Amino acid sequence: MFRQTEVTAGEPVADLPDGLQLHQNYPNPFNPVTVIRYELGQTEQVRLEVYDALGRKVSLLDHGVRAPGIHEVRFDAAHLSGGVYLYRLRTPEQTLTRRMLLVR
Repeated sequence: MFRQTEVTAGEPVADLPDGLQLHQNYPNPFNPVTVIRYELGQTEQVRLEVYDALGRKVSLLDHGVRAPGIHEVRFDAAHLSGGVYLYRLRTPEQTLTRRMLLVR
């Protein structure tokens, strides 16, 4: 799942993800805070959003150009009612979606 990146001198710099990955939020189910983690294999323009079960956007968690590596975003759903929500990570090349459950 990770690739090793080298500098011109041949010394390993860091282990980077091979590509785009969107992990399951933790904890799940949650009340009212959860953490969403995603990984980038290269610098990417990203947009991480949360939608309710009817497809309405309820939160924009992250957007902009992000460096390769692991990124974590804290989602506080204290203002939302319990139920199933979807979170979607978009890049110019790919879109990944997962489900999470907010319990009250």
